Amino acid sequence: MSSKKEASGGAAAVAAAPAPESPAKNGKTAGKAPVKAEDKSISKKDLKKQRELEKKQLEAEKKAAKEAEKKAAREAKEEAKRAKEAEKKAAKEAKKGGKKEEPAKPKKEEKKEEPAKPKKEEPAKKAEPAKKEEPAKASSSSSVNVASGSSSSSLASSSSGRPSAAAAPKHAPVQAVPSTSAPTEAVANADSGVLTHTNLLCDARFADVNFVLPNGGKQVNAHSFVLGVRCAKLSELANDRKKKRGKKHAALQVEIKDDVDPAVFNLVLEFIYGDCLDLTKQPPANVLLLCVAAHKFGLQRLARLCEDHIKATLNMDNLFQMLSGAAHFKENKVKSFCLNFAHKHIKEFVAREKDVHELGVPLFQEAMELSLNEYQELPEESEPLQQSTLNEDFKKLYEQTAASKVWADGFVMVQNKKVPFHKALLAGHSVAFRKELQPRGEEDLTEAFELGDMKVESFHSMLKFVYYGDTTLNASTACDLAPFAKRWQMSELQRIAENTINGNVGTDNVLSVLKVAYLKENMERDEMKQLRAKCLSFITEHISDVDLDALNTMEIRVSVDILRAWKATQA
Repeated sequence: MSSKKEASGGAAAVAAAPAPESPAKNGKTAGKAPVKAEDKSISKKDLKKQRELEKKQLEAEKKAAKEAEKKAAREAKEEAKRAKEAEKKAAKEAKKGGKKEEPAKPKKEEKKEEPAKPKKEEPAKKAEPAKKEEPAKASSSSSVNVASGSSSSSLASSSSGRPSAAAAPKHAPVQAVPSTSAPTEAVANADSGVLTHTNLLCDARFADVNFVLPNGGKQVNAHSFVLGVRCAKLSELANDRKKKRGKKHAALQVEIKDDVDPAVFNLVLEFIYGDCLDLTKQPPANVLLLCVAAHKFGLQRLARLCEDHIKATLNMDNLFQMLSGAAHFKENKVKSFCLNFAHKHIKEFVAREKDVHELGVPLFQEAMELSLNEYQELPEESEPLQQSTLNEDFKKLYEQTAASKVWADGFVMVQNKKVPFHKALLAGHSVAFRKELQPRGEEDLTEAFELGDMKVESFHSMLKFVYYGDTTLNASTACDLAPFAKRWQMSELQRIAENTINGNVGTDNVLSVLKVAYLKENMERDEMKQLRAKCLSFITEHISDVDLDALNTMEIRVSVDILRAWKATQA
């Protein structure tokens, strides 16, 4: 036992012996150990300092980004204010006879906005760890862009129960793009076609409603009588206070509580006034937001048009934006289109890793669960697309106006009868009427102006054409309307009236037709020369059936030409 203890003790001594001997072997090895320990302590301090420096740099970058964002927002507000002042100045100059458009002004203001770009903060990227925060920088720059857009694109409303854009995934706050197909193009050709009622939106002088939009308070003009027959929900907002007859009141200010982008709201009004939107010219974001707005304002036909367009134009480039936006705004039908498209192209859908990441887990899971089943095409719509009721609605407006059942701001005396109408509609179809009817301060709207020598039936035929595009004219009415349309610069109505005259010459109206053909302004027109020859030939052939008493009220040269034509047939 003692020998074993001694042996174990000796082994322990041998094992322990090198430890004290190692520092004493030579001077070189003895000096190395403390140097290594000193190196480790220095690297820890440097690492701590480096981390503190990185933290300060990150804080500086975030602070710089916030300052750039605030600066951009301030400049955006100032730019919007300058643009509004420029518009007001241009409108005043246009009234005084100055230039109608000043396209150079907005361009000058755009250059001032360039210094607001946060790219100037890039020197802070020198530190390597700062690269980890680049995604945060991207989100801050995008928020600067939204601020510079002067208005929010979200249509969410706390009152409607829809989620706000701030709480949605990255794809959800769909940005509206200003419409390129503005109704201003139609103003120069106000009399070029039938039912160009979008012209009314371009002239604020005859508007009696100003819709005030949120996020900047931009005002959009409209007319209560149009809303009354075309959009019940907007009409209810505009008719909170009854319009009184008499002197002109300031346009009614109506606040839109729902967060509607101005570009989208303008598209809504274009549909209400013209039902002629070309959705192929609109970016997908505008169409989705327009669909949301259509549901809000009870425009079912517009909503269906938007849904059908989205379904037909879905592709991988717009799928994620449409799916996220549809889920955010609770557009369930559009969402079903998107999920079905993702199911059909599931491999391409999953391969888009960045888009899938931004889409969010819940929607991705929903798409994956759907892909577990066999793909099936969505069933066709059970209900057909509602046909346009534009003509019927404006026909109803004409009938209600003629019966004095709706408010009118214009009256004319024809054959001692007072005929009501809406000034904005006539102004939208005739440049001459636009000048004649323009508001002049505190005017009495119940006062009627004299129109001259014209039949009541003919004036109503003109109103029917203006209100809802009715072109059914008899020859007698056409003879009345042809010179009237010429005088008031309504070229389309003039063409229709003259074509009616030319194709309906008879014994009961030939002298009335001839009277139009002999008007001073028609003497040199080739088509009127042909019409005169046609009427003179007709009279000579049916001389015994034509009542020539009307010649007493016509120019003497008409009688002379008839006599010459008759003598030519007797030779």
